[in-house]
Amino acid sequence: MKFFVSLLLGVSLLSSGLFISGCKATPAKPAETKKEVAPAKEAVNEAVKEAVKEAAAAETVKPVEVKKETVTESVKEVKAEGVKKTPAAAKETTPPAVSEVAVDPEKVIVTINGVAIQEKRIAAECDKIVEAQAAQMTAMGWQADETSKKMMREQSRDKVLDMLTEKTLIAEQLKTNKLEVADADVDARFLDILKDAGKTLEQVEEELKQQNRSVKEFKEQLYWHVAIEKLFTANSKEKEVTETDAKQFYDANPQYFQQPEQVRASHILIKTEGMDDAAKAEAKKKIEDILKKARDGEDFAALAKTYTEDPGSKNTGGEYTFPKGKMVPEFEAAAFALEPGKISDVVETQFGYHIIKLSEKIPAKTWGFDEIKTRLIADLKRQKVGQFWQQFSGNIRKNAKIEWSPEEKARREQKQKERKEQMAIPPQPQQPSEPQPVPPQPEQK
Repeated sequence: MKFFVSLLLGVSLLSSGLFISGCKATPAKPAETKKEVAPAKEAVNEAVKEAVKEAAAAETVKPVEVKKETVTESVKEVKAEGVKKTPAAAKETTPPAVSEVAVDPEKVIVTINGVAIQEKRIAAECDKIVEAQAAQMTAMGWQADETSKKMMREQSRDKVLDMLTEKTLIAEQLKTNKLEVADADVDARFLDILKDAGKTLEQVEEELKQQNRSVKEFKEQLYWHVAIEKLFTANSKEKEVTETDAKQFYDANPQYFQQPEQVRASHILIKTEGMDDAAKAEAKKKIEDILKKARDGEDFAALAKTYTEDPGSKNTGGEYTFPKGKMVPEFEAAAFALEPGKISDVVETQFGYHIIKLSEKIPAKTWGFDEIKTRLIADLKRQKVGQFWQQFSGNIRKNAKIEWSPEEKARREQKQKERKEQMAIPPQPQQPSEPQPVPPQPEQK
């Protein structure tokens, strides 16, 4: 099994997992799937894990404690997973108020224990986030106009400020504790992550490139995780995680280590939602022409990248891996009925016309303790690090001297006031409506 590591590029490196912001330190488990066969306009590639608003969110370095009951995402097998296409930036009709007055890039916005952070540094980080979001939105069929970009920039500002504050405090604590994070430390951790995830450097570079990111940028983020672990070792009274600890967790949580029967299949979709009979007939002819090409020996993945109208799988050659009960019935039945290497006839679902090629059938499996022991020990340790950092960072931030510029202080106070007002608005009763089919979400490659 290829395990997925929580530190590995949440927004889409390996297409499943969490970014440095709020990285979850949770124990190992086998792959999971969500519902969606992805053809809907509401489905986008998991390149944006919590929709676009979380996609390229600022890399706050604070790990988050995750309760033991939480189904781990830190070591998911690298498969496909879809999310609804509901980015806040695209749904808002009125962007929040943003000052149109140009800000001096040299202006000091915040000082943390005497370390000044200027507007130009904040702006550069916000711009990177907006660029990544806009690129991902474009790849998924969204268009980010200037209004949306302005709103994304405003939304990311607080996260960027928190991230820069956190990094400043970590750097200060490294100095106080006489610790150093060497390039060799980061390189070693990076290689461990690749090994655990079953990815080559070339695969990672390609996946990062699709997000407008680089290995260098990822390692710069990974630096802070290594730094936190060094602070944990120097300051925590927690004992090392032992094999006995891991076995106790394994025995108490068998559900984390079971994988049902699955299939790995690729599909090509021609959508028919909302079409009249004439348009559906044209769509049917189009899918039949594609089916002929596939059965004549043309590469199925290449055909999918060219023709499919499923944005969630276009870049992966139409491929999904899923168990029973996770796809719409017609699609699932056709996929499980195929033999490996075979291509289905045209399959009609609520989304449109599909053709499906089965790559392999994956038997149900329970992962033995010895198979996941090393990974599980590492993840349990990561959970302890997260718990430590949550408390430790709170203490150092509480004791830090943080001074905001008058303008930034007023902006933050205004936003806080707006949030309180929004929370105080009672929910409005909703009119009953016709039940709508919920598209199933596949696990993303």
